Amino acid sequence: MKKFKAYYLLFLTSAIFFAISFLVYYKMTFDINIYDTYYVIREVDFYIMISFFVLILGLLYFILEKFKIILPSFLSKVHIFGTLFLFALIIYFNYNNLFEYQSNEFLFDRPDYNKYIIISIFVLITLQLLFIINMVVSLIKRMKLFRASRRT
Repeated sequence: MKKFKAYYLLFLTSAIFFAISFLVYYKMTFDINIYDTYYVIREVDFYIMISFFVLILGLLYFILEKFKIILPSFLSKVHIFGTLFLFALIIYFNYNNLFEYQSNEFLFDRPDYNKYIIISIFVLITLQLLFIINMVVSLIKRMKLFRASRRT
């Protein structure tokens, strides 16, 4: 029996997000406000974008495994679980932001979920950069080992 790899969760999550994209009401939007600029994405497109992004990450891990390029297990798990957690967090904050704006409680202090969404996106981008650095370092180590084995 094959051992369960953490990146299999990426394939499963990709399929789940793709299925959710068909279940979301087509007029719902994902809104981000950065100063004077509003970024508005239909939720259907947002879920499809997440689905394809997670699928590409899963395929990268699969290709790296097939070429026997070994990434540090701890960093890979931090990247995979961190990415999935942050996508779930962004979706959670978006829905809370949506429901907060629909309520009539304008007099009370409410948390600014838009700020949390921006911070989550920044941390998500940082995680992806760490994955690229991790991949490059592993490729360099493999090339050094390959050159050392050819000399002997």
